[in-house]
Amino acid sequence: MITRTEPANISDSGLLKTLLEAAQSRLNFLPDIVVADMGYIDQEIKKQLRTQYGVAVVTRARSNMLAPEECEEDGCPSCPQGQRLIWECYVSHEKSHLYHPPSRGDICMICPEKNQCQKEFRFPPDDHETFLGIIPLHSRLAKQLLARIRPLVEAGFEADKNRFNLSGFFINSLELACTLSYLADACNILTLTAEFRSHHGRRYKEVDRQSLRQLELPLGPPKRR
Repeated sequence: MITRTEPANISDSGLLKTLLEAAQSRLNFLPDIVVADMGYIDQEIKKQLRTQYGVAVVTRARSNMLAPEECEEDGCPSCPQGQRLIWECYVSHEKSHLYHPPSRGDICMICPEKNQCQKEFRFPPDDHETFLGIIPLHSRLAKQLLARIRPLVEAGFEADKNRFNLSGFFINSLELACTLSYLADACNILTLTAEFRSHHGRRYKEVDRQSLRQLELPLGPPKRR
């Protein structure tokens, strides 16, 4: 849907915000969640996407990253007495997470302040955008996204590299790399068109329109920024 070809010295994180803004502009669409590899771990980009667009960027943490002081090693916050807390939700208008203690927490049972405990704790994602983004890294949701969704994306990348022999290309020209990217995208769309033609009439028409648009192939020199 959106293709950008940039020089090799542009970081992945620097491309993510641009890609999402292009998707919003061209397709009037923004995903709620982006599951990405370590190339997209930049904390400032994650913060911008969270605060400006409400997009959650979920990545694994680097091995040398330390969770905030009030959190355990996996990033799960604890109360002042050390009880591990349960994530409830991200409160967007407050830009903070709402946590509560477990109903039968080990420390809660013997806590000297249990009668005064408000049973609610708030932690801002600003403390660490990887451990405490819109979807905290320790949460079951984040773990499932990384365990189930990310491998599917990686398999798609590998299939394209092998099918189109992309790993065999080294192109020291942005113009030629842009051309190759459009051709690879066109091959993917034509493959989808062939599959949908056999089984999905309505979706076939939609993809067929995309095929015609993609095959126009604007192969001129990319616009310089």
